[in-house]
Amino acid sequence: MARVRSRRAAAGAGAAPGSVGTELAMANLFGAGKGPKTGVALGRAYPVFATAAELIAAAVEKLPVMMGALDRQHATDTIARIELAKPVRAAVAGFDLTFTAAKSASTLWALGDASTQQPVLDAHHGAVTNALAFLEDLALFTRTGNQGCEQVRTRAMIAAGFDHWDTRTGDPKLHNHVVLANKIQGPDGARRSVDSRALHHAAVAVSEVYDNLFADELARRLPVGWGWPDRGPQRTPAFELDGVDDDLLKTFSTLSCRSTRARSARWRSSRHPRAAPEPNRDHTAAPGRHPPDPPRQTHPPAR
Repeated sequence: MARVRSRRAAAGAGAAPGSVGTELAMANLFGAGKGPKTGVALGRAYPVFATAAELIAAAVEKLPVMMGALDRQHATDTIARIELAKPVRAAVAGFDLTFTAAKSASTLWALGDASTQQPVLDAHHGAVTNALAFLEDLALFTRTGNQGCEQVRTRAMIAAGFDHWDTRTGDPKLHNHVVLANKIQGPDGARRSVDSRALHHAAVAVSEVYDNLFADELARRLPVGWGWPDRGPQRTPAFELDGVDDDLLKTFSTLSCRSTRARSARWRSSRHPRAAPEPNRDHTAAPGRHPPDPPRQTHPPAR
C-alpha cells in the first residue's frame, strides 16, 4: 500500500499527507508528471527520448539507396552495435529512499505478539516521517536561473511510502521505500526538478537521523535498551537492541550469508598467492547497520 508522505498538503497536487495512493494516482504522478489526485500537470512534462530501436531505424533510413545488400547489412549491424552500447536515456520521475529498521528490531517485530509488533511498526513510521521532515526542511532543493545556476529551497514535496516486511529470502526486514517525486515546489509556487546532487549528498545524514529517531521512538514505546555488542575484532560494530542474541540474528540473515558465499566463490575462482584472505560473514556481513544506499532514480514507463 502506498501512502503520501509529507507533513504539508502538496499544494496543487490534491494529495493530503497520509492519504492512500491508488494505482491511478501513482500513474499520474510518476508516469505522467501530474497531480496524483487532480491529474493536473505539475510543471513541465517529462522529456521523451527516442528509444534505441528508433535511433537505429532512423540511421538505417539515411543509408544510401544504392548500397548493396551485404554492405547495407554490415552498416546496419554496425549502427545497431553502436546505438545499443550507448547509455539509455530516460526521464527521472523520482528517487527511491529506503529506511530500514535495525536487524534486532525487525527480529523483535517478527517474533513478537500484536502488543509488541504495533509499537515497533509505529516507531518505524514515526522515525520515517520525522526523517523526511528533516530532509524537507534542510536538504531538499531545486534550481532556477540560467542553466540552474541558483539553488533555492522548496516546499510541499510529494512522496509515496511503501511498507515492506522481509527480504527476498523471507528473513524479517522491516523497511520502507519512499519514492520522492521529481516534481518539487519552489518558493514561487512553480514545480521543478529536485536538485539530485544535494539529495545524494544528504542520503547518509537522513539515514543516520532515521536510525537515531527510530531508537528513541522504540525506547519510548517499549521497555528496551540499545547498545553496541562486542562482535569480535573483525566484526562491523552495530547498534542493536540489548538482549537479542547474535546467533538469532544470523539465523535471519540468509540473504547476507548467500552474498558472502558468492563473494567467497569469486575469491576462490580468482585466487592468487598474494590475494587477500577469503571473505567470510564475520568480515563482511555482520548483522546491523550498513552504509545506506544512495537514492535510486525511478523512471516513467517506457512508451
